[in-house]
Amino acid sequence: MLPSVGSGVLIGGALIKDYVISHRDYEVVTDEWRAHTVSYEKAARDVTGQLLDAAQSGDRELIGKLFAKSARESRSYESELDRFLKALPKGEAKVSSEYAAKGVDYENRYKDTYENRYYNESLKVEIDGEEYYVYAYFCMKNEDPDEIGLIFFCLQNEKGYKQRIDFSGRNIACIIK
Repeated sequence: MLPSVGSGVLIGGALIKDYVISHRDYEVVTDEWRAHTVSYEKAARDVTGQLLDAAQSGDRELIGKLFAKSARESRSYESELDRFLKALPKGEAKVSSEYAAKGVDYENRYKDTYENRYYNESLKVEIDGEEYYVYAYFCMKNEDPDEIGLIFFCLQNEKGYKQRIDFSGRNIACIIK
């Protein structure tokens, strides 16, 4: 349970203002998705903020809780997470509500149905004064609650974006050139 503090939340003694978990009974934003309907725009901003905060502190367990079970259990997840954490720029991350229009090449392997809802969102993020782009692909509604969460998350700067890497089959990436 995260205690509410002003307009942010307190995590490990640090006040985080970039995302707010609406319902104080949830450790991670994906738990909120399982219990309540939220807009996909809010979901993308919240999961981006929480993932980047957890990554800055090296909290692999919390990052894992943000991903769908199938993503966490993929054979390359741990090595991808290692590379992501190593490449991640250090500093405070500020998630913008502005759409980034910076999609990535990613094969959608999932089918939307009434029971299963998948979304993608592209956002701008500022880390230590530099602009980056996030592409998040995630499930907010699923017959299997363990499959609610991130499926793919990518952080890249402009030079990394221009490389147009195909991320199909990956779960997490950080491309900084």
